[in-house]
Amino acid sequence: MHEPDLSQSQSPKAYLVKDTDLLRSLKDRQMSALEMLYQRYGGVVYGIALKALKTPQDAEDLVQEIFLALWNHPPNPEHSYFVRYLVTMTRTRVIDKSNDC
Repeated sequence: MHEPDLSQSQSPKAYLVKDTDLLRSLKDRQMSALEMLYQRYGGVVYGIALKALKTPQDAEDLVQEIFLALWNHPPNPEHSYFVRYLVTMTRTRVIDKSNDC
């Protein structure tokens, strides 16, 4: 896995889909919802992880871990600040990894 390529072509309509709708679809186990969330926020997660963990491989591993956790345990679809939730989740995992060293 490499740094997320957020420049991948995506239907303009895809950006009209709200995060809450994607989270509902994620709860319904629709892989396309996870893919769209990854395309939107994978770069944010990667940037936070790389800044804190310093190595691309560790950052990539954390991105994979975060999105796997979203798939396995989708957050409440009515979570009004999903980006804040995702950033907090990422920072918490970074701290956990730092404490493991």
